[in-house]
Amino acid sequence: MNAHESSPDKAKHPAVVERITKLVYRNSVSGQIICILISAVLAMAYFGHLSQLALGYWIASTWLIALWRLHTAQQYHQAIQRAQVDYGTWSKRFFLGVNVSGLVWGVGGFILMQNASDSLRLFTAFVMSGVVSGAVPILGAHYQAFRNFTLFILLPVLASALLGQGPLDTVLAIMCFMYMVVVIKGVRNYNEAIIESIVLELEQKSLVNDLQQARNAAEAASRAKSEFIANVSHEIRTPMNGIVGMANLLAQSDLDEQQQQELAVILSSSDLLLALVNDVLDIAKIEAGQFEIVEKDFDLALLLNNTNKMFAVTAKKKNVELILKASYAGNWWVHGDAIRLQQILVNLLGNAVKFTHAGRVELDCHVAENRLQFSVRDTGIGIPASHLAHIFDAFVQGDGSLSRQYGGTGLGLTIAKKLTDYLGGELTVKSVHGQGTEFSFSIPLKAAKQVVHIESALAEPENQLRILLAEDNPTNRLVATRILLAAGHHVICAENGEQVLGLAQSQQFDLILMDIQMPVMDGLEATRQIRAQQSQRAIPIIALTANAMDADRDACFAAGMDGFITKPVRPEQLAAAIKAALKSGTP
Repeated sequence: MNAHESSPDKAKHPAVVERITKLVYRNSVSGQIICILISAVLAMAYFGHLSQLALGYWIASTWLIALWRLHTAQQYHQAIQRAQVDYGTWSKRFFLGVNVSGLVWGVGGFILMQNASDSLRLFTAFVMSGVVSGAVPILGAHYQAFRNFTLFILLPVLASALLGQGPLDTVLAIMCFMYMVVVIKGVRNYNEAIIESIVLELEQKSLVNDLQQARNAAEAASRAKSEFIANVSHEIRTPMNGIVGMANLLAQSDLDEQQQQELAVILSSSDLLLALVNDVLDIAKIEAGQFEIVEKDFDLALLLNNTNKMFAVTAKKKNVELILKASYAGNWWVHGDAIRLQQILVNLLGNAVKFTHAGRVELDCHVAENRLQFSVRDTGIGIPASHLAHIFDAFVQGDGSLSRQYGGTGLGLTIAKKLTDYLGGELTVKSVHGQGTEFSFSIPLKAAKQVVHIESALAEPENQLRILLAEDNPTNRLVATRILLAAGHHVICAENGEQVLGLAQSQQFDLILMDIQMPVMDGLEATRQIRAQQSQRAIPIIALTANAMDADRDACFAAGMDGFITKPVRPEQLAAAIKAALKSGTP
């Protein structure tokens, strides 16, 4: 509805007609009962002063009109209950009833006041004015109906006063005219206020609906984007699993120097591709609000050393000095999300090493004001001042040409910034173009609940296990089988959940590696049925899937699995997961 429409136009709007019709019918029953009572009072006042026949005709007319309008109101309420309401038609019926009622009352008032005493004439004028006043709360929402009702009733009173010869008739006429003008004007203002309030309410509801639709559309778009990214991630991880798995198996065979170099390129390229996929998936999780912080005790010194070592070879090749400074007087065991903290540091150190061609890269960690303070400084190319304001935006790099010269998606700093926020800190940057850059952040220092010793994920190989591998993709099945056989395990394969159930019932297995998306029966349903058939969790089940969202992980554990591995899988990763699952899954 246009806010600039005139009041008459607004009053014709279907939504306004509906609300006004509801308002006028709300008190119409009580209004007719009052009319019946008032007509009876007037008849009693004029009894003996007017022909009984004329008086009888008038009171009968008012009662019949009142009863007809009561019947109309009853029909309206029945239509409401049946949800069969044409509000425009019912508004017209109400308007007709008001006009007929006002006409009958006006004619009756004129007849009653003829040849009556001054006291009766004043009493009649008072009663008629009271009828008009009583109609304000009932008819006020319908200005045209009230205006006609008032004119039909008071104009005969005014005419009778003007024609009268009594000493009070002139005063009565003036008062009647003034009252008529004032009450009609007042009800008009009242009616306009009602219409404006209805229009405002409708506009607010429309705005709320528009906002709701916009929010639903945005949420649908976000879900669609997340589903698309998850599906793309799944489809990319599946062939990558074959590439990475076979490359790792080749790395364990006898190769000459040239073959080792070529294989190193394959492994490096697959690592880069996997990192890009993980970056896109991480930013999608963060934007969808599906990112979880998992806190536990960890050795901060070990984390810093391992993170630094990840870039030691690359830095050495570039003749860049890689320095780790860590000064903390307390225990290096702390409580927090080690994975997310390391992810931040990896992004910052990776950028620093990438964009530094000479000099040094320094990772500094110290404690100040009960917070862990981190900074990564380099003597690299720096960031132009004009780009600093947008350096944490997604898909943005310090210089557009950098994406061509150095590669990357521009998501690393965005992820680092959002992860820092999740951990309760704020990532800031200082840079001088051509001289270097410093990224700094701090997070709350939380003492470890208890100090434990870390067991290496690359522990001694397990004893030979009898493993059921559920995988429908031939390449992924071959990769996983080769890795398991190389570790000394015995492998039986299934291509869908039904085959898994049959094999699990007919044979004994030490462990099941379960794909999620399979034909006939998926891995989640197969796991649920296996768990339902077991009196206790006798056999560990590990998800081996290309679905990498947190929701997928949660669904796997909810179905009864003991571990979760995303493709592409590496031998040491699979060995660690098997060891952990055997610990937790064995009664």
